[in-house]
Amino acid sequence: MPFWEDLLQNETVGSLESPVKRKRRTVANLYCCFISKQKFTPGHEHVISLQESNGMLETLLKWDRELFIKINNDWTSPFLDAAFPWYRYQNTWIPLYLFLFLFLLMNYGWRIWPFVVTVALTVTATDQLSSHVVKLLINKTRPCHDDSLVGQVRLLVSYCPDNPGFTSSHATNHFGIACLFFFTLFPLFKKWSYWWFVWAATICYAQVYVGIHFPLDVVGGALLGSLIGCSIAALYNKYIGLPPKLEKPFGFA
Repeated sequence: MPFWEDLLQNETVGSLESPVKRKRRTVANLYCCFISKQKFTPGHEHVISLQESNGMLETLLKWDRELFIKINNDWTSPFLDAAFPWYRYQNTWIPLYLFLFLFLLMNYGWRIWPFVVTVALTVTATDQLSSHVVKLLINKTRPCHDDSLVGQVRLLVSYCPDNPGFTSSHATNHFGIACLFFFTLFPLFKKWSYWWFVWAATICYAQVYVGIHFPLDVVGGALLGSLIGCSIAALYNKYIGLPPKLEKPFGFA
């Protein structure tokens, strides 16, 4: 049961209510006002019916399916059919990661190792949180396993993963990396840093195009990954930061 359903029962709120529960109740009241267009009044219990809450969720999921059908069935081309299954594959980008590592090594030497560790921690955090926490909590079915879409999904990869679809771990991982690279390496790449977001966004789109994720899966993953990536980037910039650049590539005279 969502937390707002539990909090919005017709119960008397005692004077000894904990600060955490009081904050959750305030968030629940704001949610109710958003759904039912009531005016928010602090200290007043705003209640909506479960039908209103479920109705909004059903509408959102309906739009999610309709947009998926557009991307997966209508907005297609033979070129994208051939390119996207390869483009979204994580091992495809190993040469890019190796190039980036050598480029950083050339400019900063082995003093770049704290940044490499930070990248590894970011990928671990995004992957574990998406795959082993959010997916299990939400348990949202992938389109290629959705009974309501039988015969409508073009599955362009050789398998449909058995785990839930929300949030997309591809989206979480790549947007986490994109945010980390953007905010930490901007002094090095300048305006080219924005391409990290284009890279992450197109991989997310490919996940929907090939038939293994709904649009909401990748949007949720992008938001989660961005939150993690930006947080870790802020900590890195505050407490570590990039080392001074070498005067000569690799430190050679």
